[in-house]
Amino acid sequence: MLRKWWPILLLAAGIPPIAHGMVALETNTSGFAQWLPDSQSAKREYDWFVDRFGRDDFVLVSWNNCTLDDERLIRLASALNAQDGTGGSKRSRALVQRVITGPGVLDQLQAAPLNLTREVAIERLEGVFIGPDHRQTCAFIQPTDLGATNQGELIELIRRTALRECGLSAEALKLGGSIYEAVEIGIETDRALHDFTIPVFALSIVLALLSLRSVRLTLVVLACAGYCRCLSLAIVYYSGGYLSAVLIVMPALVYVLSISSAVHLVNYYRDAVREGGEAGAAYRALRVGWIPCTLAAGTTAIGLFSLCVSDIPPVRTFGFYSAISLLLSAVILFLFLPTALEVWPDRSAGAVEGGQHRPKADDPRQSLVSLGAELIIRHERWVIAISLVVVVMFAAGLFRIVTTVKLERMFSPQSAMIQNYRWIEERIGPLVSVEVIPGFGENCSLDLTERIELIVEIEQALRMLPEVGGVISPATFVPEIPKQVSLRDAVKRRIFTKKATAQRERMIEEGFLRIGRGAEHWRISARVPAIQDVNYEEFISRVRRQIDRVLHSPEQAGAKGITVTYTGLIPMIDRAQRRLLDDLVNSFLLAAVLICPVMMVIVRGFWSGLLAMIPNTVPAVIVFGGLGWLGIPVDVGAILTASVALGIAVDDTLHVLTWYSRGIRAGLGQKEAIRNAFSRCAVAMIQTTLICGLGLLVLVNSSFVPTSRFAWLILVLLVAALIGDLVLLPAILAGPLGKLFATSSRTGPETEPNEILRA
Repeated sequence: MLRKWWPILLLAAGIPPIAHGMVALETNTSGFAQWLPDSQSAKREYDWFVDRFGRDDFVLVSWNNCTLDDERLIRLASALNAQDGTGGSKRSRALVQRVITGPGVLDQLQAAPLNLTREVAIERLEGVFIGPDHRQTCAFIQPTDLGATNQGELIELIRRTALRECGLSAEALKLGGSIYEAVEIGIETDRALHDFTIPVFALSIVLALLSLRSVRLTLVVLACAGYCRCLSLAIVYYSGGYLSAVLIVMPALVYVLSISSAVHLVNYYRDAVREGGEAGAAYRALRVGWIPCTLAAGTTAIGLFSLCVSDIPPVRTFGFYSAISLLLSAVILFLFLPTALEVWPDRSAGAVEGGQHRPKADDPRQSLVSLGAELIIRHERWVIAISLVVVVMFAAGLFRIVTTVKLERMFSPQSAMIQNYRWIEERIGPLVSVEVIPGFGENCSLDLTERIELIVEIEQALRMLPEVGGVISPATFVPEIPKQVSLRDAVKRRIFTKKATAQRERMIEEGFLRIGRGAEHWRISARVPAIQDVNYEEFISRVRRQIDRVLHSPEQAGAKGITVTYTGLIPMIDRAQRRLLDDLVNSFLLAAVLICPVMMVIVRGFWSGLLAMIPNTVPAVIVFGGLGWLGIPVDVGAILTASVALGIAVDDTLHVLTWYSRGIRAGLGQKEAIRNAFSRCAVAMIQTTLICGLGLLVLVNSSFVPTSRFAWLILVLLVAALIGDLVLLPAILAGPLGKLFATSSRTGPETEPNEILRA
């Protein structure tokens, strides 16, 4: 008896460590710096920038009527900058490096030694610290290293302090910045993990009950799938990983794919019961179904592993962990399901005399499937012709695909984060930056005043671009530069040089000037909207052209030793967007190249293997071509779907071809072999497609758009793949091209007709 139970006992022993891994697993939602690997030039330049000028992390805080004379802003800044060592101030000092307010910077520009007029000072700060109405303002909170690590705690500290010192609720605050973005993404990540677990589980119960029509079988299947889901999270924890905004869809994906595989195996089990009785039916079903189920899991894993070629770390991590989890899920399926079915057998399917396979006469699903098979077999040429026209039409849309990793595409327009950003960018200024870093080498011929003049020219050139809402640079913190026209102006310039020299320490302190390694680097930060439709690639090109004009102007003729580096979030986002399309193509092609030999082995032929890939690649062409025609941008969530859907689609193709090949080897004709394959697995294919697609559809409710888009795209791709396997593939098999499959299948060992139906 113990020998019979050992697989279940073995899996039960794994529950405590799996539960610990699930509970201890942490979420990490870093900023856009995580979206490019160190090998990319944009990432290396950004790291170079951070190394010299420090972290670019910040939290912007404002609210309605937060004006230059609002004392609440001063109280908030004072509380967060508190140095008295009492109460929460110790934690403030641990999390907050400093708080910079619009009124504070304005006072500094008006005070000695700059002595700027209020109008000039406000003009310099407009679009960064002060809004276009010259009244609305804000505070920039710069975190310590601890604050940048404990992002959620920092945001909570800001909200708590604002409520205590200013009477402002969390809803009244308008927050922005990279740290706030990361916290909001983290909230959505946790929500996707916890809030959607019960709906996914509930929907899967309904779908499994409708498919299996047995409470006992449904519980067995869901227990197996639930174990696999939990295992996938534990694998991430014990390997030292963490949950990201992309990886969050993995547990639900593993869960529904495990249900899909289990449903296929359960259908083989029911066939075995009807044909040979209850005793030993589970193990007979395993002998028949382990090959197609293993191949199905393997091809899906290949599709997932193909994502590891991505240059974007979260995509690569998703592919790796999902593939490993799915392969282990197949092992668990083969261990648990046959044992569970032997211990708790299902009696909803009775044995049939003579061991012959006969679908239940009263099953309307089989009747519809048989009718569909007959229609396709009779009109296979029309099916192929119509399919070819549809594919060509949609394929043209592939050339219109656009990609995005922009913030406005990450959250729904109704989300609090997008509402906050829209308010901030309308009332104060843009939040995303491009950093222009002019470098002056040791051999540079420009003196300090001439260097500042060059910085001013670059700043003015940037302000001329319509996308730029504000610019801040070292020139913000120096007096107005006198023109060298007369002797008196020359004296003024010497005075200016002395004042500018005195301000160098201030520029360094403010993070706009770095001296060392034989060069000076000056930081010019131009702000661009985060939630407006800005083509970042074109914008970066125009920035470069504007600055090239300045550097090659007559005023700068003869200047040497000047270099310019372009970095910041915008170049990072631009590079990430361009990599997305490359990743989509590369991962899909790699998956196809790796899966194709598997098909060739299954169908025992080179050309027949290539033909078998057609129904699996067509869905991706149609769906992504449709996205191109509709102008729907491809984001990180969409990138994941193409390779995943290819792997899943191949699962059903393998089931069809396995039974078709067995029928051919048993002496059946092409059309009869198609009918046999349909009777064996068509209903299960429909069931598993609905379970996978609809099971993930719950994630559509996520306000994090990549998660939502992943869910509905998977459903569309799987339905398209199902149509390909139940319509296009049978049409190919029934026509002249089907002779390739029939010929290659007959090269295998001959099988008696009834042998394909027996365990």
